[in-house]
Amino acid sequence: MPARTSASGKLGSSLRARASSSLGRPRSEQPGAQKTNARQTNNNLLLSQQAHVDTKPELLIYADDVKCAHGATVGELDELSLFYLRARGIPDDIARGLLLLGFLREVVDKVPNQVVQETLHHQLAHHLPGASNWLED
Repeated sequence: MPARTSASGKLGSSLRARASSSLGRPRSEQPGAQKTNARQTNNNLLLSQQAHVDTKPELLIYADDVKCAHGATVGELDELSLFYLRARGIPDDIARGLLLLGFLREVVDKVPNQVVQETLHHQLAHHLPGASNWLED
């Protein structure tokens, strides 16, 4: 990365059935990359007991005047949020779909290519129960 540059990488995955995901590729800041600001985030949502994630965000820093951060999360849908939605009459499958939609949109809405972003929105609306009501055309 050139000097005085900012970079942000946000990765996300949602896994169901026996799906697995792995992230372990290091990102490096080269010796000439002074005054840079880099951030790497990897958030993962497990949708079944059999799904598995191995995540190891890693930054290799070869410059001494940089701001770099990295982090990772692995979790399940929040039971309290599901209870809240179901208590208001939203069926379980739609409640789960809406929570998953919120999780996935954090990544999808940052895709800079509008055509790709619209394609992903279309896929979400097609595959997630209730999502079509919350995605703009």
